[in-house]
Amino acid sequence: VIDSLLVTDDEIVLTLTKNGYGQRTLIKEYRKTGRAAKGVINISLSEEEDDKVIAIKIAKDMDLLIGTEQGQMIRVPVNSIRITHRKAKGVRVINLYEGDSVVAIGKCAKELEED
Repeated sequence: VIDSLLVTDDEIVLTLTKNGYGQRTLIKEYRKTGRAAKGVINISLSEEEDDKVIAIKIAKDMDLLIGTEQGQMIRVPVNSIRITHRKAKGVRVINLYEGDSVVAIGKCAKELEED
């Protein structure tokens, strides 16, 4: 077990990998399992060296702050990451420099647009 969340069926989970791929998935995509189950696939990793970093519960109207090992930090609107099935590869959320990887993610209020 890498991570666990307490959620309801109408919520959305964001999964982000260390190589910068991410996806939003509806909770109802995940089947319920018993204690003896081996788990449920959350994201298809396309590269052997890629790994899941974090899964967080999100709302539609928020932004994410993503930090990398080499100190890069970006703000990404949640709505820019498409909703996919749980077995999907996801989309490129952050372009990384060679040798860099995602190490942290945080939720923040949506950035207000100026007039």
